[in-house]
Amino acid sequence: MKRLCKKVCSLFLTAIMAGTVLVAMPVTANAQSYEDTLIDAVLENESVWSKYWYDSAPIFIKSYITFADLNFDGKNEFIVSYPCGSMMNVDCAVYYYTDGKFLKAGGGDKSKMISGYSLVTPKLSAYFDYNTGKNKILGRSNFRSSAADYIVGDYVLSFNGKDLDVNYYSAYSMSYPSGYTYYDGALGYGKLGDANEISETRYNEINDSIIDNCVDINFDYEKIMSSDWKYYSDNQKRSALKRAYENFKYDNYVSNLIGDANQDGIINVNDVTYLQMHIAGKKNTDGSAFIDETNKLLFDCVDMNKDGKLSVYDVTALQIYISNNNPKIN
Repeated sequence: MKRLCKKVCSLFLTAIMAGTVLVAMPVTANAQSYEDTLIDAVLENESVWSKYWYDSAPIFIKSYITFADLNFDGKNEFIVSYPCGSMMNVDCAVYYYTDGKFLKAGGGDKSKMISGYSLVTPKLSAYFDYNTGKNKILGRSNFRSSAADYIVGDYVLSFNGKDLDVNYYSAYSMSYPSGYTYYDGALGYGKLGDANEISETRYNEINDSIIDNCVDINFDYEKIMSSDWKYYSDNQKRSALKRAYENFKYDNYVSNLIGDANQDGIINVNDVTYLQMHIAGKKNTDGSAFIDETNKLLFDCVDMNKDGKLSVYDVTALQIYISNNNPKIN
């Protein structure tokens, strides 16, 4: 039996990783005002996102709605999964709220968060990557052109607060009677593009490498099925949305090493530079801050003088700390 899925990283790595003590804690979106505002927008724009949601055509997979924080900024996005027909190709859309507007995430054809039905789970998964010190979301799409012919793609999903980006790192196709063919990527949902044909062994190596030195952060969200939603009263709809929003969760992994600003498990001059750049207002390529100051565990690691804010005084204190202690994780 062929290997379909990415090998799951051992959860036992969460306790100790190369000598670095890590702390895992459940994370839920806690911006209450944003939560209520987004839920209001979802209800007010139901006619927009629910178009085709109650499709009367033969439905093999029921549609649903849910919330998930796709860029880990503490604010959930609204996700709509649409029903599908006999080919079981499921399409999803993502909405977000900003500057008083309820907007659909862009990104073109590649922005579709697609998950097939018969071969793979429609759940997204997420990992903390020790190589980068950041979380990443992984997904799998399944596009069927017939009952026996389909393309399965594995991708990294990212959201910059406006647009989705789906980068496929591996894929395989099944065609009767020729069988399976493996690829080192894909152009998009059901589109192989100019991906190179590779061996099954190489396909598995690529999938393993994506979660190498990573830990599953138990990315979990609650679905509201369309079959239930259509019978809800207005109050029941609001209650269901609040429950789904607040039940989204994942485990937050950070190094609790004092001064580990860049979260690489080593305390050195790179952390000083990283902290300086953060204080100067430098941003990551996705527009996020170098240091998530809303993450208390991380903030406490770099608030060297414990005054409740990050400043040049913390940079100086970190330099002195490194000079006096020279801590290092081997």
